[in-house]
Amino acid sequence: MSDFEPNLELENVGVFKKAIREIVGPFKSLAHTSRALWGLYISYVFEGLVYFGVLTILGKYLSENVGLTDLHAGWVYSLFTGGITLAMLFLGGIVDKIGVRKSMLLALLLLLGGRIFLALSGIMPHGHGAFSMMFLLILVGLIITVLGYGMYQPAAYAGVKQFTDEKSATMGYAMIYGLMNLGAFFSGLLSPIIRENYGIVAVFITFAFFSFLAFVSFSRITTEMAAKAGTLTEIDKKGEKKDDENKEKDDQPELPVFKSPYMWALISGAVISGVILIYLQITAPAGYGDNFISTHVKKTGEAAKWIKTEITRVKKIKENKEKISDKEKTPDTKKLKEISDSLAKNITSVKAPANLAKGLKVDNKIYEIIKTLFLSDIEILSEFSKDFSKFTVEDKFEKELKDEIYSELRSLGIFYMSISYSMKSEFNGRALRRLQATQKKTKESRIPLSETWRKTILETNKLPLEKRINSLETVVTGIKDKFYGKIQKNQWFILIMTKEIELLKKLTAFSSSNFSAASREIIVSRLYYTGHFYIKTLAEDINSEKDPFSIASQVASNLKITSQISETLKSSSEAGIIKPASYSLKKFMIRYGILSFICLLFIILAIHFTLSKKPDHPFHNSKFVFFIFILIPVQTLFAHNWLTLPYYIDRAFAGTAISKKFELFSNINPLLIFLLTPFVGALTQRIHVYKMMLAGTLVMAIPTLLLVFPPSPVLLLTYILLMSIGEAMWQPRFLQWVAQIAPEGKTGIYMGIAQFPWFLTKVLTGLYSGYLLSKYCPLIGPQNTEMMWLIHTVIALVTPVGLILAASWMLKGGISSTALKK
Repeated sequence: MSDFEPNLELENVGVFKKAIREIVGPFKSLAHTSRALWGLYISYVFEGLVYFGVLTILGKYLSENVGLTDLHAGWVYSLFTGGITLAMLFLGGIVDKIGVRKSMLLALLLLLGGRIFLALSGIMPHGHGAFSMMFLLILVGLIITVLGYGMYQPAAYAGVKQFTDEKSATMGYAMIYGLMNLGAFFSGLLSPIIRENYGIVAVFITFAFFSFLAFVSFSRITTEMAAKAGTLTEIDKKGEKKDDENKEKDDQPELPVFKSPYMWALISGAVISGVILIYLQITAPAGYGDNFISTHVKKTGEAAKWIKTEITRVKKIKENKEKISDKEKTPDTKKLKEISDSLAKNITSVKAPANLAKGLKVDNKIYEIIKTLFLSDIEILSEFSKDFSKFTVEDKFEKELKDEIYSELRSLGIFYMSISYSMKSEFNGRALRRLQATQKKTKESRIPLSETWRKTILETNKLPLEKRINSLETVVTGIKDKFYGKIQKNQWFILIMTKEIELLKKLTAFSSSNFSAASREIIVSRLYYTGHFYIKTLAEDINSEKDPFSIASQVASNLKITSQISETLKSSSEAGIIKPASYSLKKFMIRYGILSFICLLFIILAIHFTLSKKPDHPFHNSKFVFFIFILIPVQTLFAHNWLTLPYYIDRAFAGTAISKKFELFSNINPLLIFLLTPFVGALTQRIHVYKMMLAGTLVMAIPTLLLVFPPSPVLLLTYILLMSIGEAMWQPRFLQWVAQIAPEGKTGIYMGIAQFPWFLTKVLTGLYSGYLLSKYCPLIGPQNTEMMWLIHTVIALVTPVGLILAASWMLKGGISSTALKK
């Protein structure tokens, strides 16, 4: 779906001829298009490709690369897409002040800058969450993109108006609509090819390049001279045609709503209370445990960095033996000792809070688990720092031995991850295949497992947790015995395997009594990321042809496992303090509740005051208000095209061709809308508008039930097709109805306000979509996508049910009756 829909003008000819003319007409008109409009069209194709391409993969990038939860990734989507809609309201006026061409160039430059920041985020360290430099660059990029789009869309549509006349305007708008949808579809074709071969960061780099092409093509084709020559409709500084009718409208005095001190007091109150709320959120006290967890993560990060520096120093020594002084050959252990002392001191603060408020309880087990994790890191670092000669130890394995170790470590990683999964739900063959598929290398279909490994993993995960860990220990011992005599120098990865097993045995020893959910999440996360370490780091180090298998890189990477689960540790630490619901509610109300109420009250009073001074405002039309807001539930399915569908296709179909090309299948809808809308419009032109809206929303909502069944390619494609037909049935008729009910001279404001619920849809849907994904379609753990789609179906069906129940009222009397029966 897009924020803009085609303007259908159906003539009295055959239905299919009309539809084909609607599709082909804009492209035939290209032969008569001015150079100025050509430049706009070309940039619009590139922007359609980039905008929808980014929307499709952004969630995956935020969840898997940045380390955000699915919930927080959904919030980012809400702020981004909702921010674009708001930006159009506030920045659209710039187009009227500086003109179409300058606005387009400025907007395209901002969009290019935003995409560059997105691409640059990929060079930052991955997996450190919302407070990482990686996420900061993404945030800056998205904000710049929001500002750019706030000008770009209004400028593009103003450009079509300026470079067309009354005869060609319809085709101009149809063309820009078509190009946007085609661009979205092309992104689905291009993105998976680049991602599978070069990684997801390369896709963002490609999108930045296309943004550059959009800027260059518009600036070089739509030159200032071409813009003047291509202008067919003069636009005044307010963006209206210069005619007598508009002049009369401009001369009409407006009611002094914003000149009232009362109104300014309300606005000031809302803004001030809103700013204070934001300040309180930013300065919210850290959760208990945040400080000692952050300190540990910071210091182990410094240790890893120090080790990486030593790797560089050793390489320099080997390459320039005669040029290195004795001082340079000796490692600076002072820094490492400072880090070790800080880590040891920090351990003493890892404990349950001493003084608790009345009614609170504490789960001491959680803090013992966290302390055990921290001690394991300190032991690894201490063991390593005993003999710095280990820095120079490297092994170059024979290919046969290298391949054997590589395969065993990857299989061991899958074993670790399988236990992580089985702690959350039953683990079976399907879950194992999905796990193999999600952890594969780019050009693999899945990580290969021998029949022995497969049988061991499936049988082990039927056992109690303690026996699962014992079985894992047996497997690790077998790997150690198998390779110990074959490796001449480097035994460090075997030591790491031993330490990890010892750690897991200590952690699961806490299960002698019942696990709390928070304790379980810590162990689940540690198992998962240890498996990830074996597959993505340890195995790849061995398989690397660039550098020998070095101890230093193994230690540095192993120390980062705790940092990867730091957010889980923080939430678990906070959960270790058991609070009654009444206590949490009281704390929230004291800090945020009163101010939230005041802010909301000021906003409501401001709206009421505005409406009281503007008796002809659309919000006085109760049928109009009901109609635009009842559509929000079914519109959530539009938002799920980027909030949920890409995740669902990628995760639920993992290991299949559909998952590999999830961008393509997520962007079939724009192509279908482009092709279907003219045909559906031609076939249904004589149908009652209200009946068409009701039927269209019903046809769009009901197919979601197809996804309530287990994931199936046939059901997925059928859903996309039927949902698109439903969209093509009602969306154009909605805008037609809004235009019809608008009083003379009020079409613009009615059309503008009719888009406001779409803004709310994008914001509200993003607030909960991530939670449902994390619960029913998680990256780690069992899935229940059937329940997720059932919830989305129930929400979407509210619209057609509401339209059915309100039919008699909506069709009775008033201006709405006249419009609805047209």
